[in-house]
Amino acid sequence: MKYNLKYFIKGMGSIINMAGSSYKNYWMRKDLTPQQQDTLALRRDWESVGNDLRDAMNKHKKSLLSKLKN
Repeated sequence: MKYNLKYFIKGMGSIINMAGSSYKNYWMRKDLTPQQQDTLALRRDWESVGNDLRDAMNKHKKSLLSKLKN
């Protein structure tokens, strides 16, 4: 339960911090065209999806291994 709460709070914090300067500066750079900015934003979104999937698969793998040991 602590594991889920940790990620829930992290996610809620990122929603609240949508206008945060560090996040905004990552993809709202003045030297890039709007299309390039959008490409960077999409890349970051898909990287997040990939990381979430990797975390879920590792958690599931650990769960399966612990069941096999018992």
